Amino acid sequence: MFTFKDISKSNDNFFEIEIKSVIPDLWITTRYYDDDNNIKNEQVAQLKNGKTSFKFSKKADYKSDVHFHFSTIWENTSDEKIHTIKKETIKKA
Repeated sequence: MFTFKDISKSNDNFFEIEIKSVIPDLWITTRYYDDDNNIKNEQVAQLKNGKTSFKFSKKADYKSDVHFHFSTIWENTSDEKIHTIKKETIKKA
């Protein structure tokens, strides 16, 4: 139903995730989890022309990996995806 792509730049102070779908006005909920597996940030957006992006601030360092959970419901069908970024690969600008 949708795809995502991590378009973050290593020298930025935020993670940026791009969402695309053939459904031009799909609503997506994104949750960002870090060290203690609690939700650090939750964002909801409606795609415009089948596309949107989410930005989440980076910390100076992480004790564990960072996780993003994407979910949506369209015409009684749900879809969800998870994206993990390894702590070793995260660089703070």
